Amino acid sequence: PNFSFYVPNGQHNGHDSSRAIAHGWLGQPFGSLINDPRFMSDMLFVVTYDESGTSAELSAVSAVIVGPAVRAGSESTTWYDHYNLLRTIEDIFGLGTLGKHDATAYPIPDIWH
Repeated sequence: PNFSFYVPNGQHNGHDSSRAIAHGWLGQPFGSLINDPRFMSDMLFVVTYDESGTSAELSAVSAVIVGPAVRAGSESTTWYDHYNLLRTIEDIFGLGTLGKHDATAYPIPDIWH
């Protein structure tokens, strides 16, 4: 498929379990594929963890974006949210926006070749 979306169940999402359990779930289907150049040739692989701190002000989540279009070792210190990621995906596929918060979000610009 051109786009796939995988979501772990409640036992493996890291919310009611640990990061180690979430990491193990992610590694089972994807660990060997990420190291396969045939799989990754036209791939953009995004992992977002939406669990972090207990305070909304201190709550920051991480996202890891891997693929041949991403500059190796790049790291952004810019604050992005789910709408920025959605807008990035919309732009990659030329989809337009949903006309909600994604319409005013800007795509993630600073990690690409």
